[in-house]
Amino acid sequence: MVASKKKNVAKKCLRTAALIVLYLYLVRFEYSANRKLAAKYDFRSAELLLIFQSTAAILVLYVVSKSKQRNIPRLNLVDISTFLPFAILCFISAKCGILVFKSRGIPETSPFKTCLFPFSLEVEKVLFPTNVFRIARVSSLTAVLLSFLCYIRGGEMAYGWLQCVVSRVTYAVFVNGVKKILIDAEYSSLHIFYGIYLALLVISVLVGTVSFSVFDGLKGPPWMRGDFVYTLMSSVLFGIGTFFNQVYLTYFTSPTFVVVLTYVAQESWNLGMGKMYPFSCNTFVLVAMFIALISFLFDLIHESLYDLGKKEMSSLP
Repeated sequence: MVASKKKNVAKKCLRTAALIVLYLYLVRFEYSANRKLAAKYDFRSAELLLIFQSTAAILVLYVVSKSKQRNIPRLNLVDISTFLPFAILCFISAKCGILVFKSRGIPETSPFKTCLFPFSLEVEKVLFPTNVFRIARVSSLTAVLLSFLCYIRGGEMAYGWLQCVVSRVTYAVFVNGVKKILIDAEYSSLHIFYGIYLALLVISVLVGTVSFSVFDGLKGPPWMRGDFVYTLMSSVLFGIGTFFNQVYLTYFTSPTFVVVLTYVAQESWNLGMGKMYPFSCNTFVLVAMFIALISFLFDLIHESLYDLGKKEMSSLP
């Protein structure tokens, strides 16, 4: 039993390492494509990226899950009337992050979408309680808060960073909920919210595409420009890969650890020059990395002890 346990832990570590390497490359490539697209065209490209990536990834995830499961929850009129206002509110909240990003005047896509995804998983631990050690929860949440101090120190408070946090958490809780429904098969009445949210995203694709071609002053629709289509499709494909990688990486690591990986992939500090200034945002991110590692170890130890105790209890007469 001990040998089997060690073998499972080794496999888990190898999968985690492979996912980390893959995630670093995917985020970096997506970030580069987003910068090129947003700098060459208009800020609405960031909105299109968010819509296209999330919609395409969820549709692919739905098709895969539909092929493996026969019973997908059906819509109910009572549930629709109950969750429709909540879904619309969350959809508007997701748009707030894009509006705040536009007001900053920075010609690149903000890392809020990817950085705040793991933070929403900490919220998921509250909404959907699991067997997670309390110290791991506290340390992981503390690491997230420390990592966000870099935005405050950089003057992001004036641009409403709290709205960005709320919008990204809303979007990411939705993504994690889709995972729970389609992959984990944890059906509940909240599946109505996810279905309505997906419908709103699909509708916004059409609205966003029309507004992009009408108001941006481009010569002709953007889909007729080869460089635009190439850059957009590259970003969408990398975004889908990042989406799936985030989902599966949270199975093996602490959610906060994904935040730190995103900082590394987007070169939030200059590792090549070896510059690590004291009392800077880089120091906070380094502290977040250390605490996230502790959180991951606590989670791993607690899960191992919990599984072992569960097996011993089941073996008792």
